[in-house]
Amino acid sequence: MSSKRALFTGKPTKLTRTAERSFGRLPKGNFNKAVRVVAFNIAEGWSRDVTEDVANEIIDRALRQAEQLSRPAQEFVERVLKQNVSAHISAGY
Repeated sequence: MSSKRALFTGKPTKLTRTAERSFGRLPKGNFNKAVRVVAFNIAEGWSRDVTEDVANEIIDRALRQAEQLSRPAQEFVERVLKQNVSAHISAGY
């Protein structure tokens, strides 16, 4: 199972609800110059880099919901995925 599926689908748990709340802040520009996104579970003793999964999820959600990305979110996605964001969800810079 990919990290994205583990974080964003399936039966809601405290972990997935926390991930969803935190995830919602990145596309809105609440984090500037985000470098990496790490998921971790202290109780189970694991952590993993989910940066690319989150960048893909930002694009997927913006396209599904026809929302523009904030400038910081656009910069994050373009840096992580090494591709330009579609014009209709671009921050317009």
